[in-house]
Amino acid sequence: MADGVPIAGSPPQVAGFIDPDCGLDYWKSLESKSLESEYPITAINRRKNRDISGLTKSYGKVATILHEFEVPYVINSFKFDDVKRPPFINVNPNGRVPAIEDPNTNLTLWESGAIVHYLDEVHDKEKKLTYESARETSAEPVASFPSQWFNILRHEKIPSVIERYQNQVRRVLEVLNGVLEGKQWLVGDKCTYADLCFMPWNNRLNLLLETPDPLAPYPNVQAWQHRMEARDSWKKAMEGLQANGMPLGIDNVQKYEEVIARKRAAEEAAKMEAAKT
Repeated sequence: MADGVPIAGSPPQVAGFIDPDCGLDYWKSLESKSLESEYPITAINRRKNRDISGLTKSYGKVATILHEFEVPYVINSFKFDDVKRPPFINVNPNGRVPAIEDPNTNLTLWESGAIVHYLDEVHDKEKKLTYESARETSAEPVASFPSQWFNILRHEKIPSVIERYQNQVRRVLEVLNGVLEGKQWLVGDKCTYADLCFMPWNNRLNLLLETPDPLAPYPNVQAWQHRMEARDSWKKAMEGLQANGMPLGIDNVQKYEEVIARKRAAEEAAKMEAAKT
């Protein structure tokens, strides 16, 4: 665990890694009924400038599924430039996040869709988030691929491009609203990973569509989102975080670095005090 300090005395752990350029600076623990594995999930601040940004949306998807299965995990954060060199490329030679390493199977895996599918195969023996039916199962990966919506969140604002992609998002929301007419979930009669994979993207629609209530025109989607937000897995994945994935109370880089400096100073002081005894 590079650059991270795990919580003492409360294994299994969910640990944030402190980095001035990363979107994590919080600590929490997750109790597990029977699972003891730890999955390092990489998260990255994709922005090269000094504006603060949160975790990748794909992290939120994977973390929510892990909480659904009550699998403890450890988060490793990386600066933008560091994902293209060791040690991260030893995990994913493609230099992209998220990625996991499963110590129980010695499996390394990347791409959020593949990770979610793997976690489902390994941990969903009771079919909590899936179905036995091949027809219903085959629908799920298609339904859980909304990430392309957010490719326009870049620094250079080109109005025509933004308008084009915003219109595409609205079109997809209209389709989803129709699919959810008279239904609570996308696939079958229960919440599956097809639904949960939309959570991080839906949660940021206000930024993409530049409106405070983006789901108001889509009542079926709005009700669906509220049902998912009420699940414990999402609440735990977002504990201590703002909607954009940033820690609560942090709204600029200067404040973030001040918090980090205080924590590091406290850690060093504690080490020096311990060395005296």
